[in-house]
Amino acid sequence: MLGVADAARAAREDAAAIGALENDTSLALPARLDGASWQHFSIACPKQAAQLELASLSLQPVPGKAVGRSAWVWQAKQWMEEGDGVLAWAARHGLRTLFLLVPLAAAVDGMAVAQPERLAAFARRAAAQGIALWPVDGDPRMVLESEQPATLARLRAYAAYNAAADAPARLRGVQFDIEHYLLPGYERAAAELDRAYLALLRSLRREAGSLALELVVPFWWSGKAALLAGLAEHASGVTVMDYRTDPAQIRRFAQPFLDWGVAHKKQVRIALEAGYLPPELQRRYARADAGEAWLVQLDGVPLLVLLKTAQANPHGASFRLQSERILDGSATTFHADPAALLRLLPALEADFSAWPSFNGIALHELK
Repeated sequence: MLGVADAARAAREDAAAIGALENDTSLALPARLDGASWQHFSIACPKQAAQLELASLSLQPVPGKAVGRSAWVWQAKQWMEEGDGVLAWAARHGLRTLFLLVPLAAAVDGMAVAQPERLAAFARRAAAQGIALWPVDGDPRMVLESEQPATLARLRAYAAYNAAADAPARLRGVQFDIEHYLLPGYERAAAELDRAYLALLRSLRREAGSLALELVVPFWWSGKAALLAGLAEHASGVTVMDYRTDPAQIRRFAQPFLDWGVAHKKQVRIALEAGYLPPELQRRYARADAGEAWLVQLDGVPLLVLLKTAQANPHGASFRLQSERILDGSATTFHADPAALLRLLPALEADFSAWPSFNGIALHELK
């Protein structure tokens, strides 16, 4: 009989025995296993001769863990005037959280929810259906020093609404989708703008009070140590824009954030895209003596200059156009095949729920 043990403990001669391998074995991980750092196990062979043929291996979530889906409602008119339809749509797709665009208005002390009675009425109906509401807010310019006071005033408006609302009408948290890396010139001032983002996070956390604070982040931030450290300190959780359609890519891009969530005890939603994306033209260039693309320096900053005809670059490298193709967005969005998205969700949810940090899949532009 082949035995299985936690390899980290086995290396210290303190193995946590998991069980014995037989055909179609399902073994439960021991309770004392360190969920934050555990990565592998060892197979302990018996003294007598034995043979192991491993046909497949998978890590299964604990049965019974239910995590609801979420989605965005980007038009305030939808929930304000067509609330029944919104709630029916949410029920149809198993949504347990809605991120709403909530109109704000100027107030004596800053800003306030424009129609609090209307929001409270919809929140009560949603709560009766088991759905939590979060206002969603954000703009890349929010990191700018001139915009931060207005940003904090918006958050105070949501917090003030909650303070005055009864329990069923309260918001569960606030989600900010800031994406400051989209600001013009970000490449030249990335470090400064990243610091401004972290400063804004600190201020948002201070003003949020008891409200949960969630940030939307791109999947490629998995290597941004400073930003992730700031999010771990100030955010309640993140929603990762894992906008890919290939299941292997979705899983690969999600894992670093799910691990981050476990390590920092934060909640992580994995977002997928279902909206329309316009076609994009992709051009491929190669280094050449003369080309339609020149690489030049302006005050130490590299710039790419495109020309109508191929010419030699007297100030740097030249690149010649090799090929071009149209990208239809099918690698990024499920817009052309929403049924494929719905078929994929149960498998992704089962896989991701093995992480305690997993807080469900968020669906962008879901119809």
